[in-house]
Amino acid sequence: MSVLYSKLPTKHRGLDANIVVTASSAFRLCTCAFQFGFAKLYTFLSIKVAFVASNVIFLVSLLLCATAASLPMFIFGRAVTSLGFAGELAGCFAVTVQILPLNQQPVINLPIGTVSLAAMLFLFSDPEATQEHDLTLTQKIRELDLVSNCLFIPSLTALFIALSWAGTKYSWSDRKVIGLFIVFAVLLAAFIFNQYHYGDSAAIPFHIIKNYNVIAGFIFMTCTNSITNILEWALARYYALFMIFASICMPVTAGLMIMYDPHTSLAQIILYSGFAGISGGISFQGSQSAVQILLSTADVNLGISVILFGQSIGPAIFIAIAQVIFMNQLLSSLEDIHGLGDIMNEVTVQQLDTVLGAINRSLTHTWYLTVALACTTIVGSLLVEWRSVKQKQS
Repeated sequence: MSVLYSKLPTKHRGLDANIVVTASSAFRLCTCAFQFGFAKLYTFLSIKVAFVASNVIFLVSLLLCATAASLPMFIFGRAVTSLGFAGELAGCFAVTVQILPLNQQPVINLPIGTVSLAAMLFLFSDPEATQEHDLTLTQKIRELDLVSNCLFIPSLTALFIALSWAGTKYSWSDRKVIGLFIVFAVLLAAFIFNQYHYGDSAAIPFHIIKNYNVIAGFIFMTCTNSITNILEWALARYYALFMIFASICMPVTAGLMIMYDPHTSLAQIILYSGFAGISGGISFQGSQSAVQILLSTADVNLGISVILFGQSIGPAIFIAIAQVIFMNQLLSSLEDIHGLGDIMNEVTVQQLDTVLGAINRSLTHTWYLTVALACTTIVGSLLVEWRSVKQKQS
């Protein structure tokens, strides 16, 4: 978010939520769209080759973003980054499962691409060849289930565009918005049918989707990651603070943030944001651990891909919804507002309190969404099966 703000022209900084959400969704759309494909790739292709390729794509995309001379180029760079990022996410777990027993697996984070690339090239050896490695090129292409990707990616694209337009550029009843939702529903139904038709060769087999531990982890991860990202979107200057602190009371802390007003002190912002950060952070790895414990080794990569998909799809959808709530509330209070710079330059000193109050109400109304998401995480928490990390399902 902070890098994106630095790429925005001054006149677009502040309240131009469409630009921010577009850039955010471009990254998350590609991440979740390619998650299942990479999970399948790691099951029958060399883990080293796939992971190194993902790192190369990631590093090249960082260069694209760093040298972007325009906002569209930067958004394109972020989309390419998400492609490499999706491969790295799936690859980190694929590598970890091979080199460490479950009860010794650390919380691994590889933000420095060059270090991980060198480690993969010189230190990692592929596991012994399995039946999947004996597949012909045609069979491997078929295993990637490209038809599902051709259905799934346009389906998500239609959904994100609809959520970005509805209530802002067009009304909810506009035929363009309704048409996009119909396209999303039809393509999603076709994707689900295709998963059923392909069986175990599908991008995400039905026996993975039907596993209630995977479902529980998906619900928990989607809601948890959405909360922190919505707060990051709304509090771009303070997002790092609540990622550091800890708490186990997400609904309570999300509710406390509804009390924000223009006179809230920095100490309160740090305290509440800190509680929100630990709420998600203290349990962030729980879903991945549950899947590694409760699924067979052959299914771990695909199970984790569902969790990682929830980690990306949640913020992509709910940030767009948060934008709609924020803009609708703001536009109901103020007219002809295109950016924070315009507000500060056009209003008089006497109007400033009124404008700031309208912005504050828009933000706090948006955070009711985080309260709802926080409450929903209890569904995943209660459904997931309890088991020690020392135990592993064969």
